[in-house]
Formats: sequence, C-alpha cells, structure tokens
Amino acid sequence: PGKLKWGLFVVTLLSILLSWGKNFMWFSDIFINWFPMYNKFRTVSSILVIAEFTIPLLAILALKEWVQCPSLWKEKRKAFFISFALTGGIALLFALFPTLFFDFMSEGEKVSFLPQAAGNPQVTEILNDLETARMSIFTSDAWRSLLIIVIGAGALILYSLKKISASLLILGAIVLTVIDMGGVNKRYLNSSAFHVKSTIENPFPKSPADEVILADKDPNFRVYNQTVNSFNDPSTSYYHKSIGGYHAAKLRRYQDIIEHQLSKGNKAVFDMLNTKYIIDFDQTTKQPVAVLNPDALGNAWFVEHVEWVNSPDEEMAALNTINPKQTAVIDRRFENEFVAVKNIPAADSAAVIRLVEYKPNKLTYKSESQNAGVAVFSEIYYPYGWKATVDGKKVPIVRADYILRAIEVPAGDHEIVFTFYPHSIRVTEGIAYTGIAALFLMIILAGVAFVRKNKMITEK
Repeated sequence: PGKLKWGLFVVTLLSILLSWGKNFMWFSDIFINWFPMYNKFRTVSSILVIAEFTIPLLAILALKEWVQCPSLWKEKRKAFFISFALTGGIALLFALFPTLFFDFMSEGEKVSFLPQAAGNPQVTEILNDLETARMSIFTSDAWRSLLIIVIGAGALILYSLKKISASLLILGAIVLTVIDMGGVNKRYLNSSAFHVKSTIENPFPKSPADEVILADKDPNFRVYNQTVNSFNDPSTSYYHKSIGGYHAAKLRRYQDIIEHQLSKGNKAVFDMLNTKYIIDFDQTTKQPVAVLNPDALGNAWFVEHVEWVNSPDEEMAALNTINPKQTAVIDRRFENEFVAVKNIPAADSAAVIRLVEYKPNKLTYKSESQNAGVAVFSEIYYPYGWKATVDGKKVPIVRADYILRAIEVPAGDHEIVFTFYPHSIRVTEGIAYTGIAALFLMIILAGVAFVRKNKMITEK
C-alpha cells in the first residue's frame, strides 16, 4: 500500500524504455538532448541497473507486507493469482512458444548472412545451429524462472496457511535468491576462471632485449618496441613502461601524437617522451635487441625558450620544427599561469632536475638551478586530479609540447612533487565511508531495539 510502489514502478518502466535505445529513439532523444550527462553513457542498456535495484526492492517490500499480514492470502487471493499469472504464466508461454514472441536473429544478421545462405548449405546449417542455440538458452531460462516463481509462490501460500514460520519463509527466500544469482553469476565468472599463480605459464617470455632493459635501475623511462605492432600490442607493457601498448579508450591527445608524430618517426617527440630504449631486430641473428637512445631527454629538463601558440593545431605543427630540449611549445591560454618567467633568463647550463622517487600517483623531483625557469616533465598532462608543489607550495601545471607538463621553478634548490588524488575520488570516498558508517549504526540500533523489545515482552 502507499505511493512508494507507484514511484518505484514508474522509475522501473522509465529505465526499461530508455534501455531500448534506437528501438524507441524519439524517447531516448529527449534524454540525450535535454538531460545533463545522459549522452555520456557508453551503452543505453546500462540504465537497466535502475530496474535491477527497484524490482528486487518492490519484491522485498511485498514480502515484508506478506509476513506482517498473514491475512493477505484471504484478502488478496485474486491479486495473488493475477501476479502469479503475469510472472509464471508469461515464463511458461516463453518456454513453450519462444518463436511466437521473439526472433532469434537480428535484422543486421539477416541482411548480412541470409543472402549468403541462399546458395550455401554450410552457411544455412551454421545459421540454423546459431538460432537453435539461442532458442535453447532462452527456453531453459524461461523454465528456470517458472520453477523459481512456483517455489516462491508455494512458500508464500504455505506461510499463509501456517504450515511454515516467518523465519523459514525468509530463509527460503534468501536461499532461493542465492541459488538464482549464483547460477547466473557463474556463467560469467566461475572456478575455471581462476588458476594458481605458480601454474600459469608466462604469456610473454623474456627476450634478451628485455633482460638488458630490466637490468637498468633508472626509476622511470620508456621503451619503444619496433618488433611488434607497437601501438596495438600489450606485450611490451608486461615488462616495461611502453611508448605504445593497447587500450580500448586511449587519451585523445596521446592518440593525436601517435597519428601525427610517432607513426611518422619524429625522433624529437620520441626523445621528449623519454624513450630510453628501442627494441629492434638484430640484422644478423634476427632476434630482438635493445638499443640505447642517447638522446632521450630524461624525466625532466629546463628549457631556454617558450614558444607561445594560439591553438592545438599550431601546437602540434610546432613539434615538427622545434628542439624540445631547448624550446617548450605552450598554448597562450596558459600564459597567465607563468607569473615570474615571462622572459626566461639566460639558461643555467648546470641546472638539473632529477627524479628521486617514482610511484604511479606520486612523483618526486629535486631541482638545482641558479636561475628561475620553466621545467618540462616527461609525463602526460592530465588536469583532472594531478597537483604540483614546489617545497610544499602549490603551483599551476600547464600543458607543454601538446601532451607534456610544465611548471615554473624558482632559482635555487627545490623539491618538486606531483600527486594524483582527484576531487571526485575524495567526494565519493567520503560518501562511501559515511554510508558504511550509517549502515553499521543502523544495524547496531536495530539490534538494540530488538533486544529491548524482547526484554519488554519477557517482563510482561
């Protein structure tokens, strides 16, 4: 009873309609165009997580009512059987007549494969097997759902007839839920997905080149492997920090650098990315060998000039002509971040910046220079979470050379620290810990209330 069920019903229906995506496009367009952040969803079906929460919540609320009011069996018997027919009956129809309601080949598959099947018996057989397999999966789940619904409904009736206790009913519901969820979960992650670490063979055996590079104790440098498809192959990253590698969602700016600079062999860009080793085939043995790149610029360096540009296109184009060791290319929108160094003074040839500690979320450098200057760091510029300090005082990070970081460093000896701790993480951690604390508090209060209530009943 009450308004809550209707609110949950509306939200459930909304999530289902939105999950249809292109099959209900006019409705999806309303949310894509007018609801902030909705167009950031990678797939529309992910919104079904709402229904996955609201439907079980409705079920739990209904079970609560049933336990508290055993007389509902007499008062709502008709509604009970209507609910049973809408769930169990539909599951039975799906199990008996699957093709009456669903087509087990998509329109895209029909367009792509049916013309091929017309003159090829082998393709026809494969398509028939595919359709049969899909139908079998669907019908077996329909029978499974019907069985769970029948057991659940039977347990509710037995409780109403006082054949079983409330505790047994709730325990049965928990067991049934665990069996249901466990069976589905094990389709995706089961014991066959786990292996003892010692029994797993190394997927990428070390080559002589890997051995040479791993002997280098420098805390941080990068490797370019020319013996593989460097920008789509993960093997190099197994042992080294790779210039390439593979990820389904690369940073757009780094992808730009790959397409416009690295793939065209611009050595200056390889150098500024601190590519200390290049793996290539030995011309004699045809085995991978590690070649030291003496021109790699290291983890950080002071530049002599700043070339200001007006757009990302100009920034990218400048990389074709500059020497990144001497000149940093910076977009003018960062110009106000540099207060003291409008015109870089004469370069200090003895100035150095050394990386003294490397962690993925914390980088510590020591700088020594007689003059103030602009330091470029061979790390990817990413403003969402990275902070920089000089001797503990926060300083702005600007983007240099299209993808790197640069900061203003005063004269003298200093400690420079980059840390990664996004504001969004702090907020969500705070919410999570608050929620956990509130949950434990509620459990404690519920336990205290239960003990007091039993004590009062005993005293009476």
